Amino acid sequence: MPGLTRAGAVAAGAIVVVFLAVAAVVVGLPNPTPVTLGIRIAVLWGVLAMGIAALMTPFLAEVRRVFGSPFLGVHHVFAGFGLAANTLHPVLVAVRSSSFLVFVPTLPFLDRYAMNAGRISLPLVYVAVVGALVRARFAEWRYFHLVIYLGFLAGLFHGMFMSRFFFGNLFLTALYLGLGVAVVGAFVAKRWQRRKRAPATTRTG
Repeated sequence: MPGLTRAGAVAAGAIVVVFLAVAAVVVGLPNPTPVTLGIRIAVLWGVLAMGIAALMTPFLAEVRRVFGSPFLGVHHVFAGFGLAANTLHPVLVAVRSSSFLVFVPTLPFLDRYAMNAGRISLPLVYVAVVGALVRARFAEWRYFHLVIYLGFLAGLFHGMFMSRFFFGNLFLTALYLGLGVAVVGAFVAKRWQRRKRAPATTRTG
């Protein structure tokens, strides 16, 4: 990133270490095929990147100060990587199963809720991305972009149950459950910031 500060380099290095640690844990699991390994790493990296992007939102000034770049530039690096990884995940699942039906929710929906949560997660993420892309022309774009939180939580729920609580690994369980709680906290903090900035007439009327 242009203008990366020393603190930003340390933060970026720490984030890379976390991604590598996640990959190392998955590589150490019994992975039946290389495709299965790719499926697992893609979804875990995708959810992690999306979570980091969401965590940044209440800290616009801090992110700019630490990384030495505009907030949106940093935010979009993680969001873009998360989108790519989360898109790759079902593509690899389709390759493994030789069926594109993996993209379609099954019915009755609640009978296979864990699997279906993943199948609705990616469309929700794409809705949020479209909301961000039309922000310059669509005044209410942020309401569509907020769907990203639902997409993230659905993906996290899917990953948690499909992996039987992150393969029973304590590091992954603590990391991803902590990430989920932190993202919910970031959402609340961002809404509180907006409420504090809003005029009193807007809040009461």
